[in-house]
Amino acid sequence: MAFQLTIYTLIFIAANSAVYGQNNSSNSTAGGGGGPSAAQNGISTIFLFKCHGVLMTLTWLMLAPCAILYVRFLRDPLKRILGDQLWFQVHRLLNTLTFICVLIAFICAIGATGGVWKGPTIYNSWEENLAWSSIHSLFGFIAFLLTIFQPISALFRCHPDSSARVVFNVLHAFTGYIGWLCALIAICIACVHFGLFANTSAATVLIIVFLVLLGIVALIMQIVAIWKGHQQQQEQHGTGCIGQSQLFVILALICCAIAVSISLLIIFA
Repeated sequence: MAFQLTIYTLIFIAANSAVYGQNNSSNSTAGGGGGPSAAQNGISTIFLFKCHGVLMTLTWLMLAPCAILYVRFLRDPLKRILGDQLWFQVHRLLNTLTFICVLIAFICAIGATGGVWKGPTIYNSWEENLAWSSIHSLFGFIAFLLTIFQPISALFRCHPDSSARVVFNVLHAFTGYIGWLCALIAICIACVHFGLFANTSAATVLIIVFLVLLGIVALIMQIVAIWKGHQQQQEQHGTGCIGQSQLFVILALICCAIAVSISLLIIFA
């Protein structure tokens, strides 16, 4: 039932987005000026772009990094919930939300642009293909394709005890990291070069702070993981220093705060 409701919601959004896109395209070609219809459609386009920006920001700055780092550092085979391992349930939940948000955001972008591809093509000039909007579209589309690939590949994964499972694990992790990096590049371009924010300078500072803090906390978590592995080999006990769970909570709060802040800059633009 929940899956069907999600599909119906996506179909409804897609239909309305397509109508908005067609109306905007017809108005731009008709040269309708500043009448009520043109203003109304202009608001619809801005609304779709804002929805796209907010969803992508919350997804790639909050949901995706938490999903990646949780499965990377907090795997505990002894903790289970609803009949499965806790780390797997958390990872699957966050990735499912990521998939839904990215799909809706992509539909919003299609509606806002009237279904016209804004990325590089062989028909554009070199300058047009290297424009920031074009590069943003390219990296965003790659991130979208890899996001769609993740659940599809998961449906065909082999048994955990299979010798071929390592192939799926490597492919799943590689495409996940590449998709996330492509999305981050697209978001960085938007924060620095797009006028979608109430304060572009604030958006630029926030995305830089996010990248720096994310790198620092992830590095500390990796060091703690190596240190704990060394302790286990030496059969020693911990000394009470901060653990990976606490670091993950700190990182999640940082991601949430910055993602919400950038989203507010989009909403109130």
